Amino acid sequence: MTLGQIIEVVAVAMDIHAGKKEGELYQKLDEARGERMSQFIAIAQALETQI
Repeated sequence: MTLGQIIEVVAVAMDIHAGKKEGELYQKLDEARGERMSQFIAIAQALETQI
C-alpha cells in the first residue's frame, strides 16, 4: 500500500466514525425534543384543568 492509499483508508474510516457520531447526536436531539414536548403537554393539561 502506498501512503496515499493508507490516507484514503484512514479518511474513509474517519468519515464513517463521524457519520455514526452525527447519527447518535441526532437521536439524542430527537429524544430531547420528545421530552420537552411531553413536558409542554403535561403543563398545558395542568393549566387546562385549572381554568
